[in-house]
Amino acid sequence: ADALCEAGCPQLAELECGDNRIGDAGGVAIAKLLGSGRAPRLRQLYLDGHPMALGDAAGLALADAVALATQLERLHLPKHCFGAAVFRAMAAALLCQPCTSQLRVLLLGGCRYSVEPAEHAAANTAIGEALARGAMPRGRFVELEWFASDGACRAALDKVRHETQAARPHIFNMLNQFDDIARSAGLH
Repeated sequence: ADALCEAGCPQLAELECGDNRIGDAGGVAIAKLLGSGRAPRLRQLYLDGHPMALGDAAGLALADAVALATQLERLHLPKHCFGAAVFRAMAAALLCQPCTSQLRVLLLGGCRYSVEPAEHAAANTAIGEALARGAMPRGRFVELEWFASDGACRAALDKVRHETQAARPHIFNMLNQFDDIARSAGLH
């Protein structure tokens, strides 16, 4: 990935690095390529991962890159180990994208949480609020996981989910509560 960034990839339209163990260093390098403008035609980035393949360093770098990469249409980041800071940074990146942004699909489901469930739910809420406020103007599909650990948390997430869907009915939101996971973890 470092070599790609250094050389630039002006013709690269799709990068598929799914199910690789590139780790944070590889994820940061790909984010650098995406945000540098050296891959101006990169429209689809697939980083579907082995569980815990990417952590916060890569997630934060990718969020920064998303704010700059207006040509990006699809970003797949499921099944990684992102903390709440990554989800908050992604929400901020989505809000600061210009109206020319092409991002239509954002997948962040299946992540292994590196924080407490309530903190993770609050971070997911930030993305829902960003969508309700107009982030991803061309958005069509967003996948998040709403992991609610208690009644108050579930109520807050439900409120944001409904507000997001009311404000942006054309976005199909996979905003799932994983109550069975919460129950099996003894959180209900």
